[in-house]
Amino acid sequence: MEDQNKKITFQNINNGGAGEDFYTTFKEKLENVEKFPGNYSFKFIVENNSAKIDQLKAIFPDLPAKLTASKNGKYVSITITKAVQSADEVITYYKKAAVVEGVMML
Repeated sequence: MEDQNKKITFQNINNGGAGEDFYTTFKEKLENVEKFPGNYSFKFIVENNSAKIDQLKAIFPDLPAKLTASKNGKYVSITITKAVQSADEVITYYKKAAVVEGVMML
């Protein structure tokens, strides 16, 4: 249970210096703190713009998304929980989300 309380954010991941691939490091960290297969909570922050929100939700069709507006309403956080089989699958979804302009992935 303790591992389930650990959270990884993209800001916490050290790129490891020249030559080391970001996603390789991220995969290693995911495998150290998550259990696969299992549920994974994808978290994003975007401008409060329906087109951007819809782009992110479209990556996870038929799954409920929890939206929370920022204090001033300029941004919205989106949390979507999905059953995944592996760290590679998590990375695949983050790569799809990376094409949304201005998205922050947590």
